[in-house]
Amino acid sequence: MISFVALGLCAAGTAVVDDGISLTSIYGAAIAYYPAMLVIISIAVLLIGLVPKISSFIWLYVLYSFVALYLGGLFQFPNWVSKLSPYGYIPNLPIEVANMTALFLPLVVAFVITV
Repeated sequence: MISFVALGLCAAGTAVVDDGISLTSIYGAAIAYYPAMLVIISIAVLLIGLVPKISSFIWLYVLYSFVALYLGGLFQFPNWVSKLSPYGYIPNLPIEVANMTALFLPLVVAFVITV
């Protein structure tokens, strides 16, 4: 799905803007969210494994992540609020330089939680 989003964004940008952002830049920015998605999925796996009755509460964490990340600036939340979500550590590509530690660490966390 991340790949389809990146391709759709690139297609829409190319149709509207003459000299848009390249597909590699858009795809790199989109794929940077994959480790954070794996952390959310691993928490869901943990909840399903430990307490299946409350596994649907992962959707509250997904909602919190959305509000903290995308609406945090609008509501002027402190920076630590967005850092409670794995999406708060993802660099703003292609504006910022990719921090490989910030991209690799969620993969390790997701693996540990899943195991």
